[in-house]
Amino acid sequence: RMKGRLLDLSGRNRLLYFKNTQTTFQITAPDLLTLYNKLVIDEEKISFPLVIRKKHSDDNDRLFVDEPSQETKENFKPGDISVAGDIDKLTERLQKLKRHCESDLTERGVNTLFLVLGLLSWEESEHSKEVVRAPIILIPVHLLRESIQKPYQLEPIDEETVLNPTLRCMLEKNFGIKLPELQSEAEQTNILDFL
Repeated sequence: RMKGRLLDLSGRNRLLYFKNTQTTFQITAPDLLTLYNKLVIDEEKISFPLVIRKKHSDDNDRLFVDEPSQETKENFKPGDISVAGDIDKLTERLQKLKRHCESDLTERGVNTLFLVLGLLSWEESEHSKEVVRAPIILIPVHLLRESIQKPYQLEPIDEETVLNPTLRCMLEKNFGIKLPELQSEAEQTNILDFL
């Protein structure tokens, strides 16, 4: 009960009022089950695509990693993350996200980076025209990059995968809906059944 009173249920909380920004990414592949199994069950890292750009022939056809150019060639490995949006800005956006999360961890001692599985669309009231989206399952992750020649990777961290506690509290308080507990990894046969 005390936790519920401490949670911010206002429109400022992105755990209830999710918005796409420059530091959010819509993953288009692999699917939710594969992501969950790799990160949570197998505790494996998953790589973003490494964007390799080839400069025009007037620049001696040399390869540069993450340098602006007209022509973009993407390098994917099977199982890598594919994301929606402008691939030319991917590295810049990932770099910004990494700095922001490292700053939160250093200054506040809190991990603020999660891979979200599923978004619940809801309305605040019967008369509301605005549809709000809230993350359902939160997988705590770390964003790392070994070098400029290597892709960014999502790495699971040693924290529990959870059902969004703010969403759970809001649904129970405002709508009388009590969500089931998220099963442990050992008990979870298929995360899609939960969603």
